Amino acid sequence: MEQMPQEVVERICSHLPKNSLKAVLTISSNFRFAAERCSGAFEEFTIDGLNFNTFRALYSGHRLLYLRELIFRPSLPDKTAELQDTCRENEEQLLEKDLAFTGQISLLLATLKLVEEQATKTCNPGGYRLSLHGPRSSLDYDSVCHHHLYVSWRLHLLDPNELPQILSVRSFEFYNGEWVFRDGEGWQPRVDLRCIVDLITKFPNLEYLGSQTGGYEWHSIKTNEDAQQYERDWEGPRRDSRHDFAGALVQAAHAGQIPNTLTRASLDFLHPLTDVVQIHHSKPLPNLVGPTLGHDPFSTSLRIMTNHLRELRICAMVDESVFWTGDTTTAPFGPNLEVFELVFHPAHPSGKWYFQGPGGEGGDAIGYEVVTDAFYPPYETSNLDIEMDDQRFFDGAFSRLEHANLQFRIAPNAPVLRPLLSGFAQAAKLMPRLKEAMIWSPLTWGIPDSHGDDFMGYDIDESSELLWGLAYTEPGRCLEKTSSRRFDWMTGQWRPDQDLANLIHGIGHETYGDDFTDVWPEDVSGESVGHRDWANSFMFLKDPGRVAR
Repeated sequence: MEQMPQEVVERICSHLPKNSLKAVLTISSNFRFAAERCSGAFEEFTIDGLNFNTFRALYSGHRLLYLRELIFRPSLPDKTAELQDTCRENEEQLLEKDLAFTGQISLLLATLKLVEEQATKTCNPGGYRLSLHGPRSSLDYDSVCHHHLYVSWRLHLLDPNELPQILSVRSFEFYNGEWVFRDGEGWQPRVDLRCIVDLITKFPNLEYLGSQTGGYEWHSIKTNEDAQQYERDWEGPRRDSRHDFAGALVQAAHAGQIPNTLTRASLDFLHPLTDVVQIHHSKPLPNLVGPTLGHDPFSTSLRIMTNHLRELRICAMVDESVFWTGDTTTAPFGPNLEVFELVFHPAHPSGKWYFQGPGGEGGDAIGYEVVTDAFYPPYETSNLDIEMDDQRFFDGAFSRLEHANLQFRIAPNAPVLRPLLSGFAQAAKLMPRLKEAMIWSPLTWGIPDSHGDDFMGYDIDESSELLWGLAYTEPGRCLEKTSSRRFDWMTGQWRPDQDLANLIHGIGHETYGDDFTDVWPEDVSGESVGHRDWANSFMFLKDPGRVAR
């Protein structure tokens, strides 16, 4: 049996039912390796913070080659007794949470390094996807103030330079902001966005990057005034997290730490989208850019990681600097991109809006500045906190009144939107390999009963699944197999001015020549309003990033 070629052994095991593989485990080492692989039993493992030793015992050898996905779900220490009589956490307590989170991430990477080194003694360690979920809070929310259910302060990864390099992580996904119902918990603690950057610099062979986070940022623009006292995501930590991400990305790029192997990315900072767009359109928004900056640092930094990417999806609140800041010395956006999708929030990072009411309503909105400590959570319990706790105790849970949100922004606000569209067109023109590109924004029309059916004098059916956008497809790629470049416009009655139209029609011109076809919504469905299922008809990035065998 030991002389049998491994290819034959693999073929035999691949045809055996899983319940029969146990019978061949002891025939020989070749059969054992093949049976373990074909069983699929070692393809996925979840570390919950308590089973590191089990993981080391199972994968410190040839089994690491079989691992396809490692899921890490860290948790924070139970501080229920310490926080029972408070509404807020002080600086020392917040630092303790940072240290606990950092300790678990450090232990994870140290474990991965150890297992990898052990595996390379006998075989190639292979490659797998690492999925990091936001930490679980261990607080008993039946025993502590409900202010602790929503904490705006972000968790930070301290001293990331001390973390080891892990060669076998080929795909990394970051999930934060999930609603956890276990044991009476609420939102996961919020992790600083720069943690994403700090970790990908530790994976030099990374091929895919994914993220799903950010939905928690919009609750204060979605709920009534009373509930905001608890659910509010304070503007200071929210802005700082975006700037931290940008600063870390710029620093990593200058140090040459962004993996050159990274070719696919799906960066979703508006997840879940339904939580993000069901907001009040008349409430003022914070200026997350800053009073002295001309462009949004978060948007500008996203350009940095596009150099080697072939497929990219961005779902975020961005401005036009995601494509170009006006500096002619900067590198082009995504010169190697083949598939690109941008889902942009209908609001601008500065607090303006890309969209307005059908008659221009709300088009002049501007953001308020975040310049004082008043935009950060207090470190001590305030009189207002006590008053709100008393009110909650006597009145019961607050109604979120989400159905009362006024949502009327479905028409383009040209002065704000045009620079983004122009930047998209100019960037796409410089992508010689581009096969598909799409830019769109989710829209919602919803008028509360209190405003009447004829609000603003418009008779528009209420819908929560609208969109506004356009798409480019190279010749022969769409379902209709057109022989020319195709532009799909899901833009309602709006039409671009001639200069902007020429810019957009320039996409693919250098490669495929002058011919192009414009397709308007009424050509496809007879409707002038776009629905989000239209975006799903395009073949954009849907790969979850799991490493294939």
